Amino acid sequence: MTVITTLALEHAYADEAINKAMQRPLIVGASVSADWKAKSPGKLLALKYTKDSEIKTIAIGGRSGRDVLKNVSSADLKDRTIVIGLDLFFWDATLKSSAESLSAMNKLLTSVKDLDIPIILGEVPLLLPGMQP
Repeated sequence: MTVITTLALEHAYADEAINKAMQRPLIVGASVSADWKAKSPGKLLALKYTKDSEIKTIAIGGRSGRDVLKNVSSADLKDRTIVIGLDLFFWDATLKSSAESLSAMNKLLTSVKDLDIPIILGEVPLLLPGMQP
């Protein structure tokens, strides 16, 4: 019985934490995050927990995360409860160097850590052989 009670409490705590985190999300990324031809997966998830008016999106189709993050200021992060960047670094895989992208990512990670904001980042895709610059 103790194990079941513990699992139930852990589940309730997790639900509460997710609900709290999704109240004022910042969605950052490329075309998918910009709702190109469909609502983004990040927005669809957020709408299960909050109103559309509470969601802030900074996303530019066809642009690298390195470039998108130049448009994200500390003021944009100030009142956010989570950052969701599912396709944020998608186009960075096509750049000749990853140095600026890694620097932008580290700056973002430092900012969210300092503000104690959780972050969800998507995976950078592997390009087909011969496609990586």
